[in-house]
Amino acid sequence: MVRRAQTRTEIPPYPEDPEEVVTAAKGIDYVMSLREASKFISIYAPYDWESVEGRKIRNWPKLLYVWKSRQKPDEYIQAVNEAKRRAAGLPPVDPAELQYEYYEDAQGRKWRKKPDETEWEEVKEYITFSDGTTALKGVV
Repeated sequence: MVRRAQTRTEIPPYPEDPEEVVTAAKGIDYVMSLREASKFISIYAPYDWESVEGRKIRNWPKLLYVWKSRQKPDEYIQAVNEAKRRAAGLPPVDPAELQYEYYEDAQGRKWRKKPDETEWEEVKEYITFSDGTTALKGVV
């Protein structure tokens, strides 16, 4: 039995700019916003592009398949609107529409801040029941 030598594919250089990630996402028909791309880089780059198990990520574009499968509907809508603006030669985000930047932490809490501020504030979500009473979401 003859064994063929495996050839290692060259590791693509890790992205430093969200534009690179958005371009790679287009290659797999994934409409990704610059915000999502920035989040992608900010999650992996601080850990020197290593997985949770401590192994070096060899092919970062393959991670985009996972991100594509987990994209929320509102993220998709934002990405499509951004793509339309870019195709028209406009900046990706209309500054008049950007009132807050949002972030969701690992516990599912939502945080926001104005673009020119440094402090994040927690966004409280309320539920209104059929009897008209309201309660803070997640608080029993």
